Amino acid sequence: MFKNATITSIQDVTDDLKIFTFKTDDNSDFVFSQGQFILVAIPHPDDSSKILRRAYSVASTPNSKECELFIVKPETVDNHKPLMTTLLFNSKVGDPVDISTKGAGLDMVIDPETINPETNFVMVSTGAGLSSFIGHLRGSFDVLNTAKSITLIHGCRFENEIPIPYNDEFEAFKSKYKNLKVLFAVSSPEEGSRFKKSYVTDVIQSEEFLKHTGGFQSVDSVLYICGGPKPVSSVRKLAEEINFVKHSNSKPGNIHIEKF
Repeated sequence: MFKNATITSIQDVTDDLKIFTFKTDDNSDFVFSQGQFILVAIPHPDDSSKILRRAYSVASTPNSKECELFIVKPETVDNHKPLMTTLLFNSKVGDPVDISTKGAGLDMVIDPETINPETNFVMVSTGAGLSSFIGHLRGSFDVLNTAKSITLIHGCRFENEIPIPYNDEFEAFKSKYKNLKVLFAVSSPEEGSRFKKSYVTDVIQSEEFLKHTGGFQSVDSVLYICGGPKPVSSVRKLAEEINFVKHSNSKPGNIHIEKF
């Protein structure tokens, strides 16, 4: 079931990054499970009888009056640019959308039974996938803070794509959580950048990460990956080489994946 909603604010982070907030027109709460993505729908620009729908990760917490999404300007691949996200990225405050949390994906929802004082909880994101983990750090404190260690690894192309609006919140998270580390991978750093060229898979194998987790092993770690198909596949492959198993309803595992 979709609800009528309105874009209430748009924060331009860079030319390629925006943070959107939405409110339902009836001012009702957004009800969803932490980590669940939502569905956003808008009319097709050339045929209003057709509806475009797409799933987006959510940075806000459940039962909030506002819903916050982190939107990355889509790239053109093989002369094709995703229409839905392009239209949403170019939307304006006051524009209408329809939003649904019913039946949307639950792959990023944390199972509290998998987190204990021996667990290394690892989150890996690229692009808009960061939204889901911002939401968890905001809303899953009671579960996550029981873990032995928490790591957020975020990958982006350029240093200016690091989500600056969240920097103060990252620092607050580090104070709030007993053992949280936030790491970035920048694949195309400019000359003189404080970052060396790296990918999220490089960070997972780095000395800094391995020291923080005490070693990254399948027996005591849970891995959540949210992002584009290529980095998600690369991280999954690396993890499966050391005996991690993709989670499914029929076969529980310790890799949880959401890709877009």
